[in-house]
Amino acid sequence: MTLCSSIRQWSQVLSAEFNAQQQKLGDGVDDVIDSYDIISPCCFFAVVTVKFFEKPDQLEHQHPKLYNKLYKQFEKSNFLISDNGLRPRIIK
Repeated sequence: MTLCSSIRQWSQVLSAEFNAQQQKLGDGVDDVIDSYDIISPCCFFAVVTVKFFEKPDQLEHQHPKLYNKLYKQFEKSNFLISDNGLRPRIIK
């Protein structure tokens, strides 16, 4: 996969999730991502990254494509430690 195609895929997933989240919250649907988390795409990215570490189960269940993109991004870094190979934790 080239860098351009990787960036394009990130952009597509983030844009789709951001737009879907705006609609969900407009409809009053509860979600791991709160309404204040979607004030802008940049804020959305920052917040979902934090949610990835704080509430991975909820994020994976409610936003599997987004979770998988974040997991792939962090799996080769020192930011992931896993008891069972599936759930991230913050390294302290």
